[in-house]
Amino acid sequence: MHGFRLDNNHYVLASDHAVHEIQVLYEEAREPTSVADVFSRKVYICHTHDYLSEVICSMREHLNTHIPVYTSDGAFVEMLSESTIAYRIAEEI
Repeated sequence: MHGFRLDNNHYVLASDHAVHEIQVLYEEAREPTSVADVFSRKVYICHTHDYLSEVICSMREHLNTHIPVYTSDGAFVEMLSESTIAYRIAEEI
């Protein structure tokens, strides 16, 4: 056992590092990270009149795998994904 003994009781002195780690764990337990903190991000959209090449570049730039497609008047058309792009390109070959 590490530490010292006083009045038949064992005592341990915590290092500054150990106290800091305990404080970090306490704060994380008091205010845990939410799913939104980890996974929420800005949603990028495209419109039916946008060029596919520009949409693909935007997806790559923003690390999006899916982008909602809207008409010019704001009506939802579909969810454009990497898969749908690949299938549409393959249809042209």
